[in-house]
Amino acid sequence: YDWHDWNFFFKLFDLDLKYEELLERYPHKLQVYPDTIPTLEWLRDAGYKLGIVTSGPKYQRLKLKLAGLLDYFDVVITRDDVNAIKPEPKIFLYTIERLGVEPGEAVMVGDSLSQDVYGAKSVGMTAVWINRNGDRGYNMADYEIRTLYELRKVLGGER
Repeated sequence: YDWHDWNFFFKLFDLDLKYEELLERYPHKLQVYPDTIPTLEWLRDAGYKLGIVTSGPKYQRLKLKLAGLLDYFDVVITRDDVNAIKPEPKIFLYTIERLGVEPGEAVMVGDSLSQDVYGAKSVGMTAVWINRNGDRGYNMADYEIRTLYELRKVLGGER
């Protein structure tokens, strides 16, 4: 659904429903790629500060919590926190400020060339495109990976 807010659509169609209710009722429908948790554990154990930048609304935190991912991250920044969506520089700069790092020290890993890669590069971050489907990438990202396991090579192994 990209950056759209499901609650907006529910209200638009006069449905008495909140996306948060759907998440809480059907948490088993949230799927996490098998390489996600092992990679997050490796990054955490290696001492990296981890953050989420999402163009989604604040209920993204609930989604992360229900998927068992929230506690891996030092910060989670949604569009509601900064009134901005990716690729606007504001959302990236706010996130790295909260993490206490400079743009040149930060690595953005994302699956969208137009939102994640372009946004990160526009503020001086290293951009890693996770291209799980083998799409054409136009050499925009600094690195292209197919799985999160490949981040070890990009980041140079243990920290």
